[in-house]
Amino acid sequence: MILGSVSSIALFNFLEEYLHEDHGDYSRHCVLMQPSRPDPTIELTLMQTKYSSCVFYLEGNPLDPQDLKRCQIENAKAVIIFSDKLSFDAHKEDTHTILQAMVIKNQASQLNQESSSEDGAGQEKSSSQPKTTQVCMQLLKPESITHYELSLSKEEIKNDQIICIESLKLSLLAKSCLCPGLVALITNLIKSSKEPPDELTELLEKNESSEKNWRWLFDYWSGKEYELYRIEIPGTFANQQFNNIAKQVYKETGFVLFALEIVVGDNVNGEILLNPGEQRLPKPSNQNGNFLKYTYFGYIIAPDKDEAENIFT
Repeated sequence: MILGSVSSIALFNFLEEYLHEDHGDYSRHCVLMQPSRPDPTIELTLMQTKYSSCVFYLEGNPLDPQDLKRCQIENAKAVIIFSDKLSFDAHKEDTHTILQAMVIKNQASQLNQESSSEDGAGQEKSSSQPKTTQVCMQLLKPESITHYELSLSKEEIKNDQIICIESLKLSLLAKSCLCPGLVALITNLIKSSKEPPDELTELLEKNESSEKNWRWLFDYWSGKEYELYRIEIPGTFANQQFNNIAKQVYKETGFVLFALEIVVGDNVNGEILLNPGEQRLPKPSNQNGNFLKYTYFGYIIAPDKDEAENIFT
């Protein structure tokens, strides 16, 4: 579900990444809700063949419970709220974004309870495992993150993702002073790219007879094919050191396993450890009569999702 101040450029960039072939051959779709009819640029984008069957546009108000019910907000895997980065009043823009998130969570919770009450079998399950809608949103000011976290309970926001544009921008600029080229590296890792164009391959083949060396450009473009992926590490690797697992992965595939996430019990997310070195993956244990299980996830740099998920198969 896509809401907020969605420009034609932001929509195009999002759809290009969301529906990119590197993320696997899955049937994905999304719903875009805006308070008015789409402008000609967005309408032309949605009319493209690759978007016409998986992107749906609804005219409605995200603060109206009836419009949220009409788009089946309770079934959304995630809700993404864009902000107007060019807004003259950042505080007002963030306030409106936070208000949308609060209304969405409240309405989705009510609709889930209504559907559970209609299904007697599902009522007991929903009471023990309440479903909360994941919200991913952009905020302009760092202090707005605190305002949002204080507006809802920790249980309601534990799976949310908040990106503060100002903090991210300043942090990358500061770190790029210490490490030139960091911005290009991060951008290439989080953005999917296609294979090097045929023209570049032909230039590389003619490199011997050319005065220019195109190898650097070919290597750079080939590196752009790699992105970050989160994959599950089988339980058979329990009690093994992380660095040994990373060595094995690199030796067999050439991919870089650089971080570990340990999820305890039935939690959705866990603590992320960057290059934990010789730390061992914890084994399932029985503590005070309670069986404690772990699920392991690795963060890896690989060309596409299918290749990343086939590493441990």
